[in-house]
Order: sequence, then C-alpha cells, then structure tokens
Amino acid sequence: MLLELLDDRGTLETLARSREEYATRRRTVVEILNRRDVHTTGTDGINLWVRVANERSALMALAAQGIGAAPGEPFLVLDHPDSLRVTVGLLGPNSDIVGVAEAIASAAVSSGEARRGQR
Repeated sequence: MLLELLDDRGTLETLARSREEYATRRRTVVEILNRRDVHTTGTDGINLWVRVANERSALMALAAQGIGAAPGEPFLVLDHPDSLRVTVGLLGPNSDIVGVAEAIASAAVSSGEARRGQR
C-alpha cells in the first residue's frame, strides 16, 4: 500500500504542494525574525530553531499568547545558547503567521535580560 501511495501521481503532487507551503511559512517566519535580529538555525523542514535570551521565559511568554514551542535544550548535543524549537508546519493557511513570528521575536529578545543564566 505504501508503495502504491509513493507511486501515485496525485500523492506526489500533494506532497510537492505541502513541501512548498511549509517552505513558504518557514521563509516568512525566518524573514520576520531576521528583521528583528533574532538568530535562527536550520535551513529546511517544519521545525525552526530560534535563539532566545532565556529559554524558560520565552516559552512562558509564548504560552501566555497561546503559541506552542518546545525548549531547545533536550534536543542539543553540545552546550549552546538558549533556544526554542518552533514547528512552523503547524501554522495553518488561516494562521496569523506574521503575528506569530512577531510574538516569537518579542519573546526571544525580551525574555532574559533580568534572568539571564537562570534555569
């Protein structure tokens, strides 16, 4: 059955459209964050890694606005600055992508000045 799906022209077209849509969402979020001097890593996929001043504070600020993100620390192999994993693939076509990106940027830059280094 999987082989049939992978060989089906309609399935392949749907996957291509999905890939394009996810790339557009990701690009939009990254461009907004870059304009706000928020560092991101990763160049592909539905997850975006966002550098933040304080991971815990940024998570709380986003949660207060109904925006889900995951702490970056459990996914890190090396010791890196605080970060969040944001799944841009969950932003639907009717989502306020610009508003979500602006909220992420605000949480990233303002979340840790008073609490930097505390975990």
